[in-house]
Amino acid sequence: MAREGFLFGSWTINRLFIRGALYLRTRSNIGGNRLYVPRVGDLRKKLLHECHDTLWTGHPKWQRAYVLLKKGYFWPNMRDDVMQYTKTCFICQQDKVEKAKVAKLLEPLPVPTRPWESVSMDFVTHLLKVGDFQTILIIIGWFSKYATFIPTTKQCLVELMA
Repeated sequence: MAREGFLFGSWTINRLFIRGALYLRTRSNIGGNRLYVPRVGDLRKKLLHECHDTLWTGHPKWQRAYVLLKKGYFWPNMRDDVMQYTKTCFICQQDKVEKAKVAKLLEPLPVPTRPWESVSMDFVTHLLKVGDFQTILIIIGWFSKYATFIPTTKQCLVELMA
């Protein structure tokens, strides 16, 4: 067992070798000894899988997965790796609930007090061509429910609509 202190960020880290494995212990010894995981093979990915994808963990958010992982392990930028892993988890993306805007209650339209004060318009398209016309513009007045049908071309001019 060998020890050596060094500075990592604002923490003083003590390296501790036990049976050939590198463990890290912070100055305050919060969390005890944590095993250093080198960037060799897919060991880090397997640990991320164990702390996020297994049945006993149940796909937690990155914060919970990070807490589980940092109880016993350490590597540089571990927090970022956990965030990236959980962000790209296929199952989590499928189950993610989108925050939809809450729809407001529908409000009735004001009742018109005279003819043609309020109208609705729509087009009926792709009809058989009669002369130059293949589309009908329908205008309905809300006061009397009177409907007007105007034959027009497929490309109706804005001036006609106004």
